[in-house]
Amino acid sequence: MIWMTSDPALKQLENQVPGLLLWIPHLPIEHLDPNYRSKTIRDQMQQLLPDVMAEWRKEDSL
Repeated sequence: MIWMTSDPALKQLENQVPGLLLWIPHLPIEHLDPNYRSKTIRDQMQQLLPDVMAEWRKEDSL
C-alpha cells in the first residue's frame, strides 16, 4: 500500500501506517513558469519513482 500526502502532520505517522508513506511538499505550481513547473514535477517524480517501484516489488513478492 502506498500513501501520498503533503500534510506535514501525517509525515510524523510514517512508522504507524502500513506500507509506504510518501510526503511531498505542497508547491503552488499554478503560479510557476511553465518550464520551471515541468522541471519541478519531473524532479519530484525522479525522487519518488524509485521508492514506489521498490514498494511494488516488495508487494509482488508477498
